[in-house]
Amino acid sequence: TAFCAWLTRKERAEGKIGPKDEYRLPSDHEWSCAIGIGSKENAGTSPEDKDSKLSGYPWGNAWPPPNRAGNFGSFLDGYSDAYDRTAPVGSFRVDQNGLYDLSGNVFEWCLDWYSSEQGNRVLRGGSWNNNTEINLRSSYRNNNTPRNRNDNNGFRCVLSVGNPIKCLMNQRELDRRQAWMDDQNRFRLGMVEFAAETRHATAEMRGLIKDLKGAGVKVTTSGDDTR
Repeated sequence: TAFCAWLTRKERAEGKIGPKDEYRLPSDHEWSCAIGIGSKENAGTSPEDKDSKLSGYPWGNAWPPPNRAGNFGSFLDGYSDAYDRTAPVGSFRVDQNGLYDLSGNVFEWCLDWYSSEQGNRVLRGGSWNNNTEINLRSSYRNNNTPRNRNDNNGFRCVLSVGNPIKCLMNQRELDRRQAWMDDQNRFRLGMVEFAAETRHATAEMRGLIKDLKGAGVKVTTSGDDTR
């Protein structure tokens, strides 16, 4: 997320993106849409609930994967990709949307928490050291703490044009964020009302002091204390 924030500031300053455009990590559901299973999953359920539930792979339904399908574990029977670890982007087949490495090479971080416990974030796509059928499914979700560092984890950025709020998370996360924003708005409204009442009371006090002085009453003021 730090890289996404840096890239957003840089390209806004260069005029390459608009003032409301923003780079960020993809949501779990956006990642599913990119790999072609978004319409088969419920966007309102957690990634944990959808983990590995659908069969099939980015290259189709055949197992093992065809040649040059991606950078996978070296012990995958009947498959060789010529890379022991990570491979340069663009080394394998591009999909119909012009995207590379949606399967294999490195797991990719997503915005979402894996479960309601909110301890681990979602990673998608498999990596160079995965060679099992379930780990290379399009629906497979890995998960890890955001502080985890590993040479089989990486990320890709998405550019959110305009207001990015609408498509970030699943519905439960959106509801939680909306509730927080409502609380903040109520707090700000309360502060505005308090400030308005304070200004009104101060104006009344000044008027009273003026009237008392006009009537010959001695009025002494010290800081916030008026006698």
